Amino acid sequence: AFIDIREMRQQRIQDARHLLAARADQLAREIDGIHQGYWNSTERVSRLPAVQAYCAAPPDNRADHATRLLGVFGTFNKSDAQIHGVAVIDTRGKIVLSSDDQRTGANLSTRPAVQQALLGKSVITGIANAPRQGEQHPTVAYLAPVRDADNRVSCLVAIAIRAQVFWDVLKSAHEGAGANS
Repeated sequence: AFIDIREMRQQRIQDARHLLAARADQLAREIDGIHQGYWNSTERVSRLPAVQAYCAAPPDNRADHATRLLGVFGTFNKSDAQIHGVAVIDTRGKIVLSSDDQRTGANLSTRPAVQQALLGKSVITGIANAPRQGEQHPTVAYLAPVRDADNRVSCLVAIAIRAQVFWDVLKSAHEGAGANS
């Protein structure tokens, strides 16, 4: 009887490990799916002809392009509550156009993610606090370079999202594999 109880206990522990591993894999896929969706959006925006025209235009001739882009950027904010904003960053690391007016003009040149993106790499930042409506919000930013006809980086596109979206996935899975899991 003791051996049977011990074997049954070991089998239950093994079953619980498998269940927890399966739930962890499911959570990882959900979080990866969220990342991939925002990543794809950032890449698509960086390839929009209107974005490329804005980045190629001299700074004093961008007004028409800016109006059009702000309309496009506004649809992101309206269609997804998790998006803080969409912005264009020039080659000096300065936000030159943003769906969040308060961020326009901010200098991000010292940030490693911006520096990497300006070298032509697409970047996903870690979680950082970003000011939004007078409060600090945990934020993740997706940055994609915009390339000119000669394949040089002419500016960057950034989409900033609330990091809360990842926490919500974790909270929804709380105790999904049993009590205290």
